[in-house]
Amino acid sequence: MPDNSNDNPGSSSPAPEACGRAALLLVESLMHVLIDRGVVDLEDAFEAVGVAIDAAIDGADEPLHLPSPTSLTLLAAIRDSLAVDLNGT
Repeated sequence: MPDNSNDNPGSSSPAPEACGRAALLLVESLMHVLIDRGVVDLEDAFEAVGVAIDAAIDGADEPLHLPSPTSLTLLAAIRDSLAVDLNGT
């Protein structure tokens, strides 16, 4: 069975930054699908992204949990995308 460990230095898996971007884009897509299907309210999704941004910033107090500028930028882009929908423009 292949090793699925993220700790394998010899692994040919994508860089963590690329994995993080892909994960955020997937979450954004899922949020939009759930909103469109009425499973999640737009306001709740917007609030959830704000909580994620706050958690990333608050976690920066710990040296091993510094958020990358890219992750904060992507989270802000998701928040801004939902804000457009929320404001109806």
